[in-house]
Amino acid sequence: MDNQHPNQRDGGHDLDTSGVSVRLTHYSRIGTLRYFDAAGAFLSSLAGVVGGPMPLALQALRYPIGSNGGEIVLADRSPTETLLLCTDAEQFASIERYTALRSDGCLVDLTGGIDVWAIAGARMPDLLTRLGSITAIPAPGHAHVGRLAELAVMSLCIRSGEILLLVERVYSRHLMAWIHATVEDF
Repeated sequence: MDNQHPNQRDGGHDLDTSGVSVRLTHYSRIGTLRYFDAAGAFLSSLAGVVGGPMPLALQALRYPIGSNGGEIVLADRSPTETLLLCTDAEQFASIERYTALRSDGCLVDLTGGIDVWAIAGARMPDLLTRLGSITAIPAPGHAHVGRLAELAVMSLCIRSGEILLLVERVYSRHLMAWIHATVEDF
């Protein structure tokens, strides 16, 4: 079995049709911040490293990095876990260095294990509702974990009109097969 991404193996799974656009996004590094106390020093001091406050319950935040359009995305995953998406490997490394010195929290690198799909278009709500439920559509600035295509998927909205779907990479083909089949029914 090869280690190529599904979009590289067989010509791609991105989709742009029927009022829906689905594309694989590029975050050079993905991780999860785990901590013991959501009100503790780990999160409050980490705010200076990531560029702003950490997300509250069910919240997703985006912080720009530099002037080249880079970003850090933080999404609440549970009371003691925050998902981290980063377009800049050096920024991610600085967060790794910071957390390595701490005993009250850590960063677990998930790069390569999670795919992030961006869905946009007028038919996006129809697609997500057919794949799972209306609860899979977070409002801007929110994040939810639920079932889509019979998979556990985190959906978050950091830009109006676009939903990011985070799925374990091993299930990406399955999710995209369901998306393609569902769009064919439109």
